[in-house]
Amino acid sequence: MGQEDWRVGAGLLAALLLLVAAGISSLRTATTRPPVAKPPVMVTTHPLEIIGYFDNGWSEEFPDSFPDARDHANELSEILAFWYSIGGDGAIVTDSSRPQVLQYFKNRNVKFGILANNKKGAGESNSSMLTDPQARSRAIGNLVDVVQRNGYSSVNIDFELIPPESNVGLTKLVCGLRDALPKGVGLSVAVFPPLDVDPEINGAYDYKALSDCSDYLVVMLYDFYHPGGIPGPISPNPWVQRNIDHLLRMGIPAQKLVLAAGLYGRDWTSSGGEPQERTLSAILQLARDKGLTIRRERVSQNPYLEYTDEQGVHHSIWFQDDLMLKQRLELAQARNLRGVALWRLGFEPPSTWEVIRAHVGKPKT
Repeated sequence: MGQEDWRVGAGLLAALLLLVAAGISSLRTATTRPPVAKPPVMVTTHPLEIIGYFDNGWSEEFPDSFPDARDHANELSEILAFWYSIGGDGAIVTDSSRPQVLQYFKNRNVKFGILANNKKGAGESNSSMLTDPQARSRAIGNLVDVVQRNGYSSVNIDFELIPPESNVGLTKLVCGLRDALPKGVGLSVAVFPPLDVDPEINGAYDYKALSDCSDYLVVMLYDFYHPGGIPGPISPNPWVQRNIDHLLRMGIPAQKLVLAAGLYGRDWTSSGGEPQERTLSAILQLARDKGLTIRRERVSQNPYLEYTDEQGVHHSIWFQDDLMLKQRLELAQARNLRGVALWRLGFEPPSTWEVIRAHVGKPKT
């Protein structure tokens, strides 16, 4: 879930093959929606959990998550803060924790956990803490120490872009951490989806084994079209549903699956280069300021807008909006999943919370 480089997965070739296999010659010119199989009839036997990811922020468009976390704490089941990264030797190499923020939520009995990311970058091994037994043991010990010293409610392991051959090591780390964490501390794992993703991206995830050793998996169902590729839908509805159903057919209990919903988009331009990430709030404000029409592609049901700026550069922005969140909540309820996770707090407009209340009820008092 991290902001540095975690969303660069989901191979373009696999995406294109999926579109060809589906018989879609052009996403934008599709005129009919293919029949969609009715979901199995299930009765939701539990309140749907809403998990909010927290980041410290770094600009006006990418703000601190604290204001939204504070204002909507009673609508969240738990907050997970992106504060720690683990280096190749198992040491904690990034610590962006904010004790005052943690204490604020503790005082209000709000569950507050952490996201632990694998450090990536020049000269950094992003997986040796998995394949080297000593480094793996050190990583487990350091995470347990952080939890005990600060009193976090849970740990969310979000190790990404790790080679497929580290799959055994990742499972050992998660299972070892499960055994070492104090009783009552939760453990979850963020994973890329199993279908239509490059094996170099998702090959390290033994989904069933990871679910057995954790409380739940957070399935990151976005970036179908991604940086480095052509413009297109970020989170197509048929793809999302197929992945959730595939995980259920693997034998993973529905109560161990959380569907991650993005609150952002990407701005591809005719000038080339990496698309700029934009928050949902910023995209909607741009549409209002420029009087742009938001369109919705028929098959994916993803929104997009296009315009040409003052410099003659064409922009194609694909994003995830409140309607998509509504659809994610409905799918989670239809499949009796544990809940939905929001990436991330601070990206959303006020209307997002109206959608959440409509599906999970009024805020806790």
